[in-house]
Formats: sequence, structure tokens, C-alpha cells
Amino acid sequence: MPFHCQIVRPGRFSLTTEGASSPVEIIYVGTFHLADRGRVLEITPDHLEQMVSNYDKLDGPDRVAININHNSDGDTLASARAVGWLQDLYVEVRDERISLVGLPRWTEDAREAIANEEFKFLSAEIDFHDVDTLTGEEVGCRLVGIALTNIPAIPELAPVHLTAIHMTDLETKGRYTIEHLRRSRSLIEQVNAIVSAFYRRFPDSNLESFWIEDVQEECVIVRREDPEKTELYRVEYTTRDEGVAFTERGGWIEVEHDFVPVETTASPTANTDTTAPETAALTDGTTMEQSNMNEETLRELLGIDAEASIEEALTALLNRPTQDALDALQQENEVLKTQNAELTTAAEQVEETHAALTARTAEVETLTTRADAFESQATDLGKRVEKLEGEKRQRAAEDRIQAALTSGRVDPAMLDREDGHLRTMALNDPDGFDKLMRTLPGDPGRFRELTIDGDGTPDASIDALFNAIDAELEAHPELSRADARKLVFAARPDLEALTKKE
Repeated sequence: MPFHCQIVRPGRFSLTTEGASSPVEIIYVGTFHLADRGRVLEITPDHLEQMVSNYDKLDGPDRVAININHNSDGDTLASARAVGWLQDLYVEVRDERISLVGLPRWTEDAREAIANEEFKFLSAEIDFHDVDTLTGEEVGCRLVGIALTNIPAIPELAPVHLTAIHMTDLETKGRYTIEHLRRSRSLIEQVNAIVSAFYRRFPDSNLESFWIEDVQEECVIVRREDPEKTELYRVEYTTRDEGVAFTERGGWIEVEHDFVPVETTASPTANTDTTAPETAALTDGTTMEQSNMNEETLRELLGIDAEASIEEALTALLNRPTQDALDALQQENEVLKTQNAELTTAAEQVEETHAALTARTAEVETLTTRADAFESQATDLGKRVEKLEGEKRQRAAEDRIQAALTSGRVDPAMLDREDGHLRTMALNDPDGFDKLMRTLPGDPGRFRELTIDGDGTPDASIDALFNAIDAELEAHPELSRADARKLVFAARPDLEALTKKE
């Protein structure tokens, strides 16, 4: 018995075929402007893949309901009931259109309504940020329901039809089976688990080796090879939660290949020459060795692997491309080569541009660092220049004051009057100070040297007075010049007497 999809992952449901119709398009990739809803709906290939993945993991057959006009939450039994259940969900690409396709199973009255063309389209109910209610994990885009409707929001949808899939033609049946196996990840996982478990349980040795010819629902057909002969065995198995258990080696049942004779009716134009080797091989009692030879020759002519099983050979034949398909693939391959070369050239140009930009960025960073250093140096030089200019102005002011004292136009008391206004003027307004001094009468002898011991030897001078005041200001920068002079007079009465000498 062939291996079918009754064996599925735990928690999945078996496919129910009663009431099933042909697959139908639910939605497709595109951007849709929903005027009645005042928004734009964008469906991407990732959305379709997420919906299929979530259907496989969380839903499965008979878990996604089909309602009438999105009325699952209706307040009456008639309006809220389901009219069908989704059996399968997959992505289909046809003529550059990427669609989400479902296989529905209808209730009897829904089938009748569709047959009478009372309803023609399906409309998707999508939650773009759904959550797994068992784990709390956000699973993304999920198909939560489908509506049978005549006014779908998505334009140009394929209509619903009830034509069942009657696969009497061998090629159609084979292609459908292969496509279903590709979509049915649960079936492939089950077969892989059985095959892997067998090879782990019965590994090859120097004396014999095993090859699985076929996987069936309750057994596997195994080819045993050793240096002397080849044998076929039926090996039964059972599936359990912890894995797959096989019948022990001694319980294997030896079997043979089944060959069913084909009865043919000769036509009037048929070749009746029974002496031809080809006719003899098909009509008379050929030996097993002759049949094997014919099969090997046929496999070689068709390009089929000699080790391939009958199912694999059928698959290879059904999938064998036509010459037109090969030519189209060759043209597509040439286009892809050209595009790849263009992309490689563009990538190289991008890499060169990136390298140039990296080098330029390094240069800019270096220039920025140097500019920052120059700015810091300029700031320092500005401060130094400002300090030197201040010192220069201070010396020039002192020179003006000294000249005014020497000429007798002012005396120290005048300089300290009004909190040193003349000293400030000499510093900040030298031209005004000079103009004022020219208006005052001069008396060069006004401040003669003062002698205390009476022998004519000068004991102090006006220079000593100014030097003493400058020393106090240097030692105590917070003092005004008048305060510094008072400190000097307190410590040097002789200098105070100097200022009063006429």
C-alpha cells in the first residue's frame, strides 16, 4: 500500500476530501487602495509565506472556517454558521502572479449556492500581528478566516469553482501527487524519520548492506545485498512518541517484485511478426532476466538512474522538461549570466567608490584635527597678544604719569584723588590724558629729592615711592593704587614726606 498522508505530525488533522472543490485563489501579492475603508493594503510574498507557515504550525485542515460575507460574529445561528472549512493552504506562482491558494471543503448548501453562481469569490480575513495563544509568541501574519462573497475588496480574483480533481490521467495524477508531496512538509518529515530510523537500527556491514526501495504505511521494502545474492524483504514498523520501532532481523518477510502482464488487442495495422525480438519480449513468456535487461535498456535510453525506484522513475519522467522548456531555461540562464556580470561590475564600482570615500574621510578627519589644533594655537596666541598689549598699555600709562609727576603738572595726591581717575585716564584714554596735562602748569622743581640727615645725600626719591607702590600692587593685586600708596606711607614715612615737599 503506498504511503499516504494519514500519518501526520502530532496535533495535525487528516485531510478530509468529502465535499472538497478545486483549489481557489484567496489573495495575491500587490498594493490595493481600499476606498471604502480609507486605507492602502499591501500584501507581500513574506505575508503569504507567514500565513502558510502559521497554517501548517497552528491550524491545519478543518480549523479555518469559511463564512458568508465576513459574518462569523453574527448574532443568529443562520448568519454566523460556517459554510466550509479550509483543507490546505499554499503559495502558487503563475505568470509572475504570486497567490495564496486554498483547498476548501464545502457544506452541501454552499456547494449548491456556488453551483448556481450565487457566490463567486473568496475574501481573506487576516491578522497581521497574530499571537500563538498557547505560547504567547507573536507569529506575524495569519489567515484567521475566509468569507464567501460577491464583492471582494481585492480586484481580479479567480472565481470559486467546484470541479473536483478526478485524476484518471497518469501524468495529471503524478504531477498532482508530486506537488502535494512538495507542499506536505509533515509527510516528508515522517518519511525522513522512518528512513533515518531504519538506517540507524540496521547499519551496513562488510557482509551485507541495505537499501530502502519503498516506504509504505505499515512497512518498508528493503533490498538486501551481499557478495553472493540480492534479496527483497518486507519490514514492518510502528511509530511511537519516542521514535520508530522495526521488526527484528529474523522477522523480515522475503518478497519479490510484482509484474502484472498487459493484455493487448492486435489492431489490423499492428505488426504481427512474432519473430521480432521486441514483440517477443512483450507478448510471449519472457524470463525475469530478459525483462530486467529490457528495463535497464529503457532506463538508459530515458536517462533514468539504474538504482531509482519505480516511483522515482515516474517522477523523473513526469518532470522531464520539453525541448522548448530547455531552450527557455538556456535563454534564462544566459540572461542571468549577463545580469550577474553587470552586478559584479557594479559591485566592484561600489567597492572602489567606498574605498575612495573611506580615504577621503580619513583625509577630512586629519584636516579637521589640524584645524582644531590651529584654532587652539590661534586662541592661545590671541590671549598672549592681548596680555602683551595690556602690559604695553600699562607701561605707557606709567610713563605718562611719571612724566606728569616729573614735570610737576600733578602730584601723587592728585593722582589718587577720585579713586585714581587720572591713572585710569592715562591707561584707557592716553590722548585725553596728554591733552589734559598740556593745560596744567608745570613746576619741574616741585618734587626735589628729600634729605633727612642734613648732609645733602638723598635718602629717598620719587622713583623709590613709585617702586614701593608697584611692589605692593604686585604682592596684592586686589588692592587699588590708592590703597597700595597708603600701605607704603604707613611703612615709609619718609616717602609720605616726599610727596609733601615743595
